Amino acid sequence: MFIPTAKNTSTVTDMRVDAIGLLKDVEKQGMKYIFQKSKPVVALVSMELFAKFVEAQEHCEKRELINSLKNK
Repeated sequence: MFIPTAKNTSTVTDMRVDAIGLLKDVEKQGMKYIFQKSKPVVALVSMELFAKFVEAQEHCEKRELINSLKNK
């Protein structure tokens, strides 16, 4: 999923030409890499995947806090 492939990549030009279509693809696929001049410049993620990232980050932060409190 996190490896750029033909199915999960688009260009800045694609984004300009069909932004709505690109957003629909992201919503369906979960994420899409945007390339500019053959280099990845951004990854668009669906709100569902973004929420999972935030939840995982919060879990890690809580775990770090608990561990730091245990070590005092």
